[in-house]
Amino acid sequence: MRRAPLPDPRRVVGAIPVPPLLRLQLQALAEHPVSVGTRGAVAIGLAVLAATIATALHFDARAVPVAIGALALIGFVLANFYRLLGDAHTPVRAYLATLPLSPHHLLLRDVLAVLLAGAVPFLMLVVWFGVFDPGSLLAFAGLALGYAALLAALRVPVLRGGRLAAMHTAILAAGWAGGAIAMVLR
Repeated sequence: MRRAPLPDPRRVVGAIPVPPLLRLQLQALAEHPVSVGTRGAVAIGLAVLAATIATALHFDARAVPVAIGALALIGFVLANFYRLLGDAHTPVRAYLATLPLSPHHLLLRDVLAVLLAGAVPFLMLVVWFGVFDPGSLLAFAGLALGYAALLAALRVPVLRGGRLAAMHTAILAAGWAGGAIAMVLR
């Protein structure tokens, strides 16, 4: 029995109503459905795990640091999207250099795409904590800026770290988590 071929990822993403600003990035990520899907599932799973642990701790003083640790791990997992996007941009980089665009044109779009991917688990945690521990929403308001800065900063070690990129990314994420926990517990 012959099976039907899988649909082309570019056509699937093209059929979804996506802002033109992110269409190129989402098509580049759609070229790697297994990697992107697995990383997305792990990120959502980490958010669910952090919410479950926070519930088991009855949202005491340890709950927000657990969420911060989960956000650092989620950032580490999603940082690989920068490598996938960078590899997709390599063939057209010379062409884009001839256009009247900012040299940081693709950089800003890549960061925006990763921030969009990272917003899903973050919002899951915010809603969960907002329902069961409304007092922690002030901490999550500050964490939103810090988490966005973490996701943007993780671009540098992923693309420029060479063979030690994973280690540099892990150190940056762990350092962010330690600093954020220190700020929340202060």
